[in-house]
Amino acid sequence: MALTLPANETSDGIKVTCDEMGTKLGNYVALIDSSGNEIIPSTSALQTAGNALLTLIAGEDFATEDTLADILAKIIAAPATEAKQDTGNTALANILAKLSGDPATQTTLAAILAKIIAAPATEAKQDTANTSLANLDIALTALRDAIRGTSSKTMTDIVTALGTVVLAAGTSIIGKVGIDQTTPGTTNAVYQSGSVFTLKSAPVVGTKTVSTTAAEIFAGSSRLSGRYAMTVYNESSNAVYWGPSGITTSTGFPILPGDSVTFQFSPSVATAIYMIASASAAVRAVELA
Repeated sequence: MALTLPANETSDGIKVTCDEMGTKLGNYVALIDSSGNEIIPSTSALQTAGNALLTLIAGEDFATEDTLADILAKIIAAPATEAKQDTGNTALANILAKLSGDPATQTTLAAILAKIIAAPATEAKQDTANTSLANLDIALTALRDAIRGTSSKTMTDIVTALGTVVLAAGTSIIGKVGIDQTTPGTTNAVYQSGSVFTLKSAPVVGTKTVSTTAAEIFAGSSRLSGRYAMTVYNESSNAVYWGPSGITTSTGFPILPGDSVTFQFSPSVATAIYMIASASAAVRAVELA
């Protein structure tokens, strides 16, 4: 059957539009592919839809090679891997176990609280202390200048400056140096040596004979209770020797004829003094309490 195509003559020859060809071919022949399936010729509607699709695609901002390169540049050289994430998860699990197993408890906090003093320093007390320290610094500076003769400060100025140094009230002993007079005369009592004595009772004076056998020496019939001093005078012509129990003339310390020795004691401690001589010797003793 003959196929008549509409002519569209130009200088290049006869041309047929796709729509016209599709219409004519559709009436007479069928196009098939290598598998025998019919190929539907392009129509104007299909071309319009295709053009619209191309227009839609052209209007979108699809990723380009440059865009992908920018994204790649943002990725670190060694991104996290599943293995490293597993390691991190293990570490977090260990931390959680420690927090769950031995966290700070109320008992621990109570123990810490017990270590804090009942009346900690306050800002007001610190201000008072700072003021006192500042005044002391001024006083010391004035003292230094007065000693050096580098200012017109006088001792009166120093006393005035020292008068502004305030010590906070309290019950603690400041500057304690091994002396406690809580119970005067019995607890670490302070004694004065020399010719001045404070007597709490009448002294005991007596004459004793020191023999060749070591014996305790005292002024009366027995050691004076609470005595704090005893003086022994050797009024014989023989040396006598003193020391602890068991002394001999070889181990004792001598008191030569006409000499005397004074012993000082703690009234709360009973301390015995023994004497011996190579021959009988008269001594005079006095005990104070």
